[in-house]
Amino acid sequence: MKLLSSDKRIIVLIALIAFTAVAFGYNGTIQYSSMLDSEKVKALTVDSATGSMTIDSIPDVSNVQFVNGTDYTLTSTLTPDNTEVWGVNFTIDHNGQMSDLLNVTVWIYDDSIYGATYNSAAPDGLQLIRVGWVESTDTWSISQGSFTEWTEQSSIDPGSASSATSYDFTFLFDISRAARYDTDWNVTVAAFDDDDDSDSAAETGLVTMAQNFEISFSTATFSWGTVEQNSVNNTHGSLSLNIRANDNWEILVNATDWNTTLVDIEAQNIVALDQDGSVDGASQWIRNTRNIVTFGTWDAQSPMSTESAFTRNVYIFLSTSTYFTEGNYYEIIVYMWIRADT
Repeated sequence: MKLLSSDKRIIVLIALIAFTAVAFGYNGTIQYSSMLDSEKVKALTVDSATGSMTIDSIPDVSNVQFVNGTDYTLTSTLTPDNTEVWGVNFTIDHNGQMSDLLNVTVWIYDDSIYGATYNSAAPDGLQLIRVGWVESTDTWSISQGSFTEWTEQSSIDPGSASSATSYDFTFLFDISRAARYDTDWNVTVAAFDDDDDSDSAAETGLVTMAQNFEISFSTATFSWGTVEQNSVNNTHGSLSLNIRANDNWEILVNATDWNTTLVDIEAQNIVALDQDGSVDGASQWIRNTRNIVTFGTWDAQSPMSTESAFTRNVYIFLSTSTYFTEGNYYEIIVYMWIRADT
């Protein structure tokens, strides 16, 4: 049978399809079964984990206040007498606990001098000190230049390795007698943690560093010995004054009348104050009434710049008169006063 050309094309196409099926392993039934496997539903199980973090906070310093070191009441005046105890209250909050603190620094300073430089200037003890508390050792220290009289006095702190997240500190101290008088002393507290984060706060109001004046004779007694009637310029042994002052100062002098047989020095020129021991030097008659010593280095003097006391030599010249009775014993008490310069 003779095939038409169109029939030839059909036969070729069928043969090609058959060849392809054999060559590629086509099997309709197997392909259908594979599709069913891929559509099978599998059971799933699940678990989860929750991640969290806390942004580390910086220490927070607040409630900075000067207080009395006895009953912790607020104070507006500090007394620099090297005996009375004062305090600085402050609160530190830190959600990383007190154990994460590295240290605390307290600056006490004259704001009119160190208001802008308290944290960079070198402590001098006179108008600036720097106090440190180290958490790891639970120790306090005071930087005060060449001074030594600022001392720490059993301060209140959380100790080392404390788990508290808030604590009310009290730095307790006494003050050098040379701490300079002024009406605007201040305190600033800074707290630093282990990550070098920090915060600081200052007292909201300024306080007064009170005036402190001290005067003392080198000896409680002195004597002219036995003197002649109607003699002049009798002298005694060595006598000096030790003076401490944290503000400008002046000295005053007065004396009691001679006792045993009353001899009035208010009207009589009997005892004279002298500084250099020279008969021809400047001097001043001593009266019952207190008077400013107006010669030498006694009046309008500057305050201490160190903790060393000023020293002034004292000579009291005695001139006797007919008011004294021969053979009698006489005493006089000489008073020397110090106060703020007027």
